[in-house]
Amino acid sequence: MIKTRDNGIQWHGTDSERLLNFSPPYQEGMMFHETNTNKNYMIWGQQWVLYSLAGSFMVWKNKWLQDTYYENDVVRDETWTMIANKTTTDRPSPQPYGDQTFILSDTPTWATQSITDVVRTGLRISNLTKAYDVSSIRVWLPSVSASVNYRVIMEDNITGLIKFGQSFTGDILGSPGWLTATIDRVWLVPSDDITIWLTMENIASTTTFNHPWDYIGESNQDNNPGNGNIETRGQQNTVRINVIDDDAVDQTSDLSQVITGTILRIANESDLTRYYEYEVIDVTDNTTWFLFDVRLIEEGVGGEPLEVVSTVTFDVPIPASVDYVEIVNNYSGNTSLNGELKIGTNAQVTNQNAYGVDILLQEYIVSPDWDLVAYSG
Repeated sequence: MIKTRDNGIQWHGTDSERLLNFSPPYQEGMMFHETNTNKNYMIWGQQWVLYSLAGSFMVWKNKWLQDTYYENDVVRDETWTMIANKTTTDRPSPQPYGDQTFILSDTPTWATQSITDVVRTGLRISNLTKAYDVSSIRVWLPSVSASVNYRVIMEDNITGLIKFGQSFTGDILGSPGWLTATIDRVWLVPSDDITIWLTMENIASTTTFNHPWDYIGESNQDNNPGNGNIETRGQQNTVRINVIDDDAVDQTSDLSQVITGTILRIANESDLTRYYEYEVIDVTDNTTWFLFDVRLIEEGVGGEPLEVVSTVTFDVPIPASVDYVEIVNNYSGNTSLNGELKIGTNAQVTNQNAYGVDILLQEYIVSPDWDLVAYSG
């Protein structure tokens, strides 16, 4: 990947290099030429959008009317801004087809499982052949105890981007059943691969430990930060830490205790008001270093930590028994829907089971003659 300034294009590289090297928050207006597709992209509304084919320019046609449009003509159709990739009379914006429908029954016949650990159950959507709008997500709460914590998470399995939805305790319902969750509306196209997760944990108590590491700042490369070091990703959704602390002590035993729901704080030893505090969402043990997917909870009143030796504190929840539900082989034969299960730090399992996550789907018809520039809905 190379950086230039020809014709306003700042970066040149392949599509995979674009996705690997750039991640939110983006610099608005940044432009990238994909050498393997010969397309130009720019950042618009914190997302990559097609700007033009190399060697050509967009032609603004304003509001779409029933007419003939030519390659690189750009129109506004309702909340969609679209660019023609060939001569066409098709309507640019996707059009709904058929009725909205949930995937699962309003009264499913669940099998209830119990386990003493943190549990994540999910619905994975991939290998689509059509476009869909997900206008609502509902989750089944098998336990309505106030001690059970739930969280809805959406994960892009291609980019690794995680979006956090609603969190709540079981007593939000009076009895087990469906709860409509609050999370961003989702537009799905055939190239997408996402999982909608429901995380469940019943916390009996917590255990706390802390050790010194040298905070070395931010890096968007998921590599070992080196002995004695801890670092974060620029958008504050990842923490990487070496098993050797700043005192040259191997802390593998303690770090192996970290689970989903752990509260992690990086605070400068010289000024404890300068810190980042995170909730751990997932854990990857790389033997000599750990990668934690996290959600930033708080920045210290003194600001972000400086790049100096810092006290890293972990408040680790101790789980009690928690329930989750499943319907075995519910998606058997369906190539676009799968169940996903992750218990504690064990490997994630993909299967044909339905778990307590459901979506309201609306199918759309999309013309192949138009490409998306921007969506404002």
